[in-house]
This record gives sequence, structure tokens and C-alpha cells, in this order.
Amino acid sequence: MNQVKVSIARKDYLLQTTEEERYVVELSRTLDKKIRDIMDSDRTLPLTTACILAGMDILDEKAKALGESDNLRYQIKKYIDEATKAEAKVEELQKKLEKLEQENKDLWNEINLYTLKEKLDDDGK
Repeated sequence: MNQVKVSIARKDYLLQTTEEERYVVELSRTLDKKIRDIMDSDRTLPLTTACILAGMDILDEKAKALGESDNLRYQIKKYIDEATKAEAKVEELQKKLEKLEQENKDLWNEINLYTLKEKLDDDGK
């Protein structure tokens, strides 16, 4: 357990946490800045109100970020599904191509046989 000293809204706090000190300090700086920005925009606001508004702003940002990450997960899943379908189609087309190439080879062999047969027939006459 770490003890981390932070300052939020001009008040010092000693926090007990399992998180890294740098992370906790960064969180406290973000919260402190939001509170100060709110209080600077309306100097008549009590500290408690500014804290509530800052908390609401942070929760709003979190909710929007979660929504964006859900959307990104959906898009990634969709792209993966499309890529899987495309891979299956490529495999199907490769098999068709191999079959057509073999058919083409067989037809050329037949043509060569007919040509050779005609030549033999012509030579035999």
C-alpha cells in the first residue's frame, strides 16, 4: 500500500492506495484543475458545488469515452468478421482457380493430342 500526498482545491490529502504514485498525483491534478476552472468561471460558487460540478464533468467524460470505446470495439468486431468472410471467399476463389487451371491444362493436352493425331493421320496418308 502506498501513501501519496496530493493537493486538491488548496487542501492537502494523504491517500492510501495500491496505485502508482505518479498515477494518483496525475488524477489529483486533473481534479484540482477542473475544480479551479469551475470556481474561476463563477467566483460565487461554494467549493462543494464546484466539486460536484467537477465530478459530473469527469463522469460525463468517462461515459462518453466508454461509449466511444464500445463503438470502436463494435467496429473492430465488424472489420474482423468482414476480413474472415473475405478470407473464406479468397480461399473459395483460389480453389476455383486451381480447378480452372487444371481444366485449362487438360484442354491444352487434348488439343495437343488432337493436333498430334491429325499430324499422324496426315503423315499416314
